[in-house]
Amino acid sequence: MEKRPAGKRLLRETDYALLKRVLCGASSLICLDVDDLTVLQKGEAAFLWESPPCASMDELISLAPLAAAEMAPERGRKIVSVVLYVKAPGNMSLENLDGLCRAIQRPVPKDADIRFGCGFHEEARFLLATSEERAEKRRKTR
Repeated sequence: MEKRPAGKRLLRETDYALLKRVLCGASSLICLDVDDLTVLQKGEAAFLWESPPCASMDELISLAPLAAAEMAPERGRKIVSVVLYVKAPGNMSLENLDGLCRAIQRPVPKDADIRFGCGFHEEARFLLATSEERAEKRRKTR
């Protein structure tokens, strides 16, 4: 049976509690705290994308373009904040982590507030949460 990601879904209040429990206070290489999760409240709506457990970083990295595509906002909207948490096996390289992050950041504007955390786990996986709002309309110039 093929492992499939759940896809983009609306982040609910119960998800915030789960994110706090899973991501905050855990012993991690790069830790997140509750303040890091509050950036998701900057937008009008927040979304969550979770990868399935993967046997390797290569398999995980192959899911990053899918996550980026599914989390890209609809036309007329923009991402204002991102929380990315990666669980990686102990043999993860910085190059692997960089490749994953670069693929995910493609649809994210340069002015977005980005928070990142990373911990070790036997199975590789990542959790991506974003908040969005309407993009500002460009003013007509005369």
